[in-house]
Amino acid sequence: SAILEHNASVALRDSSEQLAAGQNARLLSPEQITEFQTSASSNLGATLLLLVLVVAAAYVVWRTSRKISFILAAVFVAMIVPILMMGYQIIAPFLILGAAALLGSAFVHALHARARALDVNA
Repeated sequence: SAILEHNASVALRDSSEQLAAGQNARLLSPEQITEFQTSASSNLGATLLLLVLVVAAAYVVWRTSRKISFILAAVFVAMIVPILMMGYQIIAPFLILGAAALLGSAFVHALHARARALDVNA
């Protein structure tokens, strides 16, 4: 977002507009721009990895399958190791929570069928 603000301020300055004090404060030095770009590119791998997990979890929502739920839950747990190695320890509890939700979703149909079989309200 800092790079976007910098680019917007530069675009205004290049169009011969006078910048306000706040806009001048958003201008970055070339070193800061390089630092932000390096930070963004170093986070790209983790972002894509987690995006794949989100898309896979969304697939399970629309195409429910017990087998796929178990497999994806195992993938969520297995992804903890690479995520930890990348330095994103804060994400591990969310992966565990996602795996628990996927495992729980594998039993929803069985629980629903059991509840219907009880037929308590009849």
